[in-house]
Amino acid sequence: MVEPRDVKTMAVVAQAYGDRRNAVVVDAVREGSCTVAVARAAVSNADKVAPVLPGASRDELLGHFLQLDPALGSRGVSALTRMIIAQ
Repeated sequence: MVEPRDVKTMAVVAQAYGDRRNAVVVDAVREGSCTVAVARAAVSNADKVAPVLPGASRDELLGHFLQLDPALGSRGVSALTRMIIAQ
């Protein structure tokens, strides 16, 4: 049995697979270096951070999220997003 929250997370990431701008995340999930939850958080938060860091490419933004300690999970991505926006 799969929790509804997990189904939504998988759906968001599956949709992101179709967007070539998310290739970095797609590769990380395929390689197993990124969980589906972190992938969803990275894709969702990249759009929030982009206006604050206009000089950064989407690949750079996603890469920073993916370099976080895996133990931090999606909460780490959200925390980094809040920090970037606050500064």
